Amino acid sequence: MMDKASYQFFRLRQDQTIVGYMRFTKPGDAYFSKDKFWWKAAPIDYDLKDVYVERDDMNQQWLFEYDIVEMKPIDSSEKALTAVLLFDDKLLDFVAVNVTNWERIPRSNWDKYRWKLSSYLFINSDLQHQLTDQGWTLS
Repeated sequence: MMDKASYQFFRLRQDQTIVGYMRFTKPGDAYFSKDKFWWKAAPIDYDLKDVYVERDDMNQQWLFEYDIVEMKPIDSSEKALTAVLLFDDKLLDFVAVNVTNWERIPRSNWDKYRWKLSSYLFINSDLQHQLTDQGWTLS
């Protein structure tokens, strides 16, 4: 199984369209894929890249910053919450931001939830504006 550490694995985009993925097997050796299955050295044209957050969802979908996820507590009957995966400049780590109350769920608590990819922040302008209003800087 390929190691998908955040420092070496990225989702590539042209604005709001996912165009492929990039990974590094060692510094300077980038490989590209349009489907996460076949990898080659031929670059893919992109203008944005999202970092892998070292987490897969319940359907083995790789999760990246700017993903919107449903998080269901494993040991509780509580309802699932909706969160956005963002890099927190204060913690210098990824967090899941609960979109109901804007609380940060740090990576250290992520194992308490079952995850499901729901959507992408980069196609949800209303949520982007709400996060900006809450003080998040979105690039």
